Amino acid sequence: MPGNKHTNTKHHSQNKAEQIRFMTDVTSLLSTIEQYGNPFEDESPYLVTLVSKSQLDEQATQTVKRLAEIGKIQYSDFLSKRLQSHEINFYEPVKMNKLNIFKEQSVRKVSALTVKNKMLRNDCELFSRLYLGATNRKVDLDQFFNYENQPFPPSISNNGHLRNGPKSNIVDCLRDEYQDADLEDLDYGSHDDATAFVVDGAVIVHFINSTGAKTFGEYSSKIRDYFRPFTQKYQRIDIVWDVYRENTIKRHAREKRGTGRIQKVASALKLPQKWVEFLKVDENKNRLFKLLAQDIVKIDAPDCLIVTNVEQNVLTLKEHDTSRIEPSNHEETDTRLFVHVKDAVLAGRNSYVLPIVMS
Repeated sequence: MPGNKHTNTKHHSQNKAEQIRFMTDVTSLLSTIEQYGNPFEDESPYLVTLVSKSQLDEQATQTVKRLAEIGKIQYSDFLSKRLQSHEINFYEPVKMNKLNIFKEQSVRKVSALTVKNKMLRNDCELFSRLYLGATNRKVDLDQFFNYENQPFPPSISNNGHLRNGPKSNIVDCLRDEYQDADLEDLDYGSHDDATAFVVDGAVIVHFINSTGAKTFGEYSSKIRDYFRPFTQKYQRIDIVWDVYRENTIKRHAREKRGTGRIQKVASALKLPQKWVEFLKVDENKNRLFKLLAQDIVKIDAPDCLIVTNVEQNVLTLKEHDTSRIEPSNHEETDTRLFVHVKDAVLAGRNSYVLPIVMS
């Protein structure tokens, strides 16, 4: 303005306060990268949060990859409709994109009563249509009721989900079957004479919690410390891990226990705060078991053979014929344990220990 001798001609970001704020932000960013790792060096094809290393779903990843394309399309639409054809007023507000990349999709739970009522209504409508069609033609009712009227047989499924029950029911059946058997005279052998030790690795993970460990590497060290005394007592140790597959009947049973986000697993990364929620995700357990298996075989045990698996591959650092146990294609550890026991017996370990934990 005329007569104003103190006109400020600098950009607003050139003042001292803005410069100090900018330097503070840069320093904070550098310290965060030093603490949690450089995200630009990560070769993962998925979108991962910087601090928790939680992996977002495939839809969020694809949305981020398409942001530039979405922006170009909207910019072209802005030019054509507001500046060229004047189809839309130039000052009309631009609608906000509601992508919700970092917002978890809330799953609405439907009550069992609502589902049952819906199925009953569908059955009534179906039988009404069939009855109207049967009035104009000769219908054998016995033949008619031989066919299912639902896409899923209700005898074994509940709205498409397999019916299941507690494992303790099996114990009741076995008790009734063998209630007259005399088990007192059976010789189970002495654990002091055992030469091999076969164990379910997932049971140990649930047994040893993450308390006291800050990173996955420290937790892996706790697992190795647990097995280290056994390497001095036994000539062979088999740690068998579960394999969680995509298309399997067991997957539905595991999903009923709860789900969560997939998270990266590496020795230097911090453990998740919600350890139980972390173990509810199949992919998280696959990655954790792989890390633990690769670390366990590195235990310094010159007089002990350590055998473990990463999915279908068997790991061991010492020379050993693994043709009898590889590929390890059993999904459940419960059955694969006996395969490892058989291999240990055939390899000369005639006395063995097989801890079985019913979960």
